Amino acid sequence: MGRNPGCSVYAAQFSKHDNGKTFVIGGKGGDEAHFYRTATFSKFAELTNFSRAVYSVDYCEQQHKLAIGIGNGEI
Repeated sequence: MGRNPGCSVYAAQFSKHDNGKTFVIGGKGGDEAHFYRTATFSKFAELTNFSRAVYSVDYCEQQHKLAIGIGNGEI
């Protein structure tokens, strides 16, 4: 039986526009980003199948937007 190795976290950040109500982690091992609610630590969304590992994440200061940087230089 194969085992899913999970995601090695390379980047993480709390949201800025709403005082940290959510946070995102990104990394390698599926090349994905996972979104969580801070109050309950429950995952509510994920973005998967990037062409490379997620190396950076940055929430916008005043809007509900996020930049994700991956290993081949794409944002």
